[in-house]
Amino acid sequence: MIPIRKTLAALLATAGAVAVFAAPEIKVEKMTYNGGNAAEGSVLKAQFKITNTGNEPLKLTSVRPGCGCTVVSYDSVIAPGKSGFIKPEVNLKGFSIGPNSRGVTVNSNAGKDPVLHLTIEFNVTARQEAIAVSENYLDFDGAAKLTLLLASAKTDLAVSDVVFKSQGGQNVPGWAANTPQKIKFSFAPTNDIVRDDGLKTYKLEISSPGAGKESVLGNFEITTNHPDKKDITIGGRIR
Repeated sequence: MIPIRKTLAALLATAGAVAVFAAPEIKVEKMTYNGGNAAEGSVLKAQFKITNTGNEPLKLTSVRPGCGCTVVSYDSVIAPGKSGFIKPEVNLKGFSIGPNSRGVTVNSNAGKDPVLHLTIEFNVTARQEAIAVSENYLDFDGAAKLTLLLASAKTDLAVSDVVFKSQGGQNVPGWAANTPQKIKFSFAPTNDIVRDDGLKTYKLEISSPGAGKESVLGNFEITTNHPDKKDITIGGRIR
């Protein structure tokens, strides 16, 4: 007969082993996310893959970003053997140019490493123009047409209108007195130019509203469908 005391001790040891074994465990694919280059003013989206290697549900009790510029969405409960994601977003408005990093602290019910510190690393670059324009002044000088090159990250950039507004005053010729004047134009993407920054290039051909007439100064106003650059104003002269 096995002594009762030894039997009870064995049962307690077995129960303790089961209790230790039955626990969620957290595994992070990469503790540091490399966001590469990101323009100042943009929003950097990061992602961390979390796997529950234990045999009980893993609960992320809190996921706290290190600063107010970061917001986080995450899977709060991850079943045994399954994976979920922590997805921080860093608003880079006002960030200094150069290497930067932000942290995220994760608290969970994991048996080991219940507190983890994740890191987002990135290099902030100067803000890219919404639309880069090849010319800052249009001087027709008797020409019937002039061509502008527009470059943008927007792959469906479109121009809906071009008008010319004279500067006004007593010396404005009669043909330019009524302002603004709608300008004939053509606009289309071009594959003739490949830029180092990867922006798509477009060709805007503008017709002169007064070729061969008296000289007049004013502004060309170009209307686009870009949400951050709806209007482009370029000074110019028609003569």
